[in-house]
Amino acid sequence: MVDTLATKSSYYHPLHQIDSAHFIDVYMKHGGYSTLSDDKSIERVSASRFLNRNGISLNSYWSRMALPPTKPRSILANLASYEPGLFATRRLIQRNPHGLIEGMLIAARATGSDQGFIVSPLEDHILAQSIDRALAEAEKENQWGNTSEWSFNLKHIRLPKSILYDQDSFLLASLSGARPGYPNRKEFLCASPVHIHRAEEFYALVAMASSAGEEFLRSGSLQTPGVYLLTVSGEVPTSTTIEVPGGTPLSEIMQIAGVKASVSSGWLRWGGVLGSWQRWSEIKDKRLELAANGSLRLKTFQYPLLEWFGDESAAAAKRAMSYFVGDQSCGACLGCSRSTTGLSKWTRFEKTSFLALSKCSLFARACEASEGPAW
Repeated sequence: MVDTLATKSSYYHPLHQIDSAHFIDVYMKHGGYSTLSDDKSIERVSASRFLNRNGISLNSYWSRMALPPTKPRSILANLASYEPGLFATRRLIQRNPHGLIEGMLIAARATGSDQGFIVSPLEDHILAQSIDRALAEAEKENQWGNTSEWSFNLKHIRLPKSILYDQDSFLLASLSGARPGYPNRKEFLCASPVHIHRAEEFYALVAMASSAGEEFLRSGSLQTPGVYLLTVSGEVPTSTTIEVPGGTPLSEIMQIAGVKASVSSGWLRWGGVLGSWQRWSEIKDKRLELAANGSLRLKTFQYPLLEWFGDESAAAAKRAMSYFVGDQSCGACLGCSRSTTGLSKWTRFEKTSFLALSKCSLFARACEASEGPAW
């Protein structure tokens, strides 16, 4: 593992100090899109053991299904749902939209995909303008499209974020023009195989495919190799977004946000509003291990967000989660349906009080499940 948490050079946004890096001429001047002409770049990505949001390696994720001979394979960047008050990924895309596009092109070549989709919130006009402009610039420079060396089409789709499109099955059903519901094979889009990634994973691909790829993979632990983009927030002196090597102790990560090592009280929430709650004293000595069998791997509806709360503020955060459920829920498959939101820590009064506020049809069953075996 590397000696310092805050790496001297950013893997996810190496041009963060250049204000105009969101324009393609500046981006290419500093090496942007050079990985696409490097024959060994795809080999570096394929040989990596970087873990995706589900805690599995890229090779395992990309090869998990057979490609029908007449069906195209797709790459999808899911930007449709943001953690409220976080927006770390949004700022990254706003400052460096071409990094997202280059990462998608790398993933497409590594998987043999024919098309790519960027799904962004309908309400976010500024972000949409940045994505559309960057796509047009990249196509004009023959980085993608019918005139590029390798034919690949990219399409930007905007969907309302008031519906929980962050759950893959519902996202794909909506894009396919189907009614969201089960059973729905979440790995297919319009009957074609699709690989879904969060935006930060595409930025990691650019780092792995570049000449700094070996340095990237030397960081981290054997279980969680590489560097991961996390946001640290909650009732902390300093909220921040950092790049953390896998295997880093949680106590060291939280110290960056000002949570002293001597603190043993409070709660830690991992995964965002729909994340899991654990007592800080019980988890502070654990390491950031995101492998599929690890306790800190992300579910598809969770975010790379670590939050520390004191005992009183934790109760307020749980109530805020209930309001989020009431405003955002699609009523079918939120984390509360599996009691992963910390409902087991709520009092019966709290559950009864907020039950009437929730629009989620499964919230009542989630409350029941939190008092007995999970269902």
